[in-house]
This record gives sequence, structure tokens and C-alpha cells, in this order.
Amino acid sequence: MALPNEPEGWQALQRMAQEERDPVRLAGIIDQMNCLLSWYEGRAAVSAANKEKAEAPQKQKSERRDLGQEGGVGRA
Repeated sequence: MALPNEPEGWQALQRMAQEERDPVRLAGIIDQMNCLLSWYEGRAAVSAANKEKAEAPQKQKSERRDLGQEGGVGRA
């Protein structure tokens, strides 16, 4: 069963690693697993940064609106 945020190909690499008996080939599979995880984590970090950047203008608008509603600028 795949986990919700599991990188594509992860399960196949896990199966290969579990079945491999040659230590040199196992080391190669583990290297592939590490590369896949590094790529996936990097992609997730970029995605999170892009989401944060896209939400920043909305957050600023909301903060300004909240200030006005709490007796800030323009309230008597």
C-alpha cells in the first residue's frame, strides 16, 4: 500500500532492496533510494516556498483589514 506522500518508484526500490543479497548491488539500490528522497524533498520545499509566496499578498490584505476592524485606522 502506498503512503499518501510517497514518491513514485519508492515501493519498487524497497522491494528490490529487501530481495537483494549482493552487498554491492544493495548499496547501489540504497543510493537510488537516497537520490529519490533528496529529489522529492527538494521538490516539496520548492512547492512550499511557492505556496507561501503566493499566499503572502492575501495575508497582508487580511492583516490590514483586521487592523481596521479592531479600531485601527479610520475608526473613531
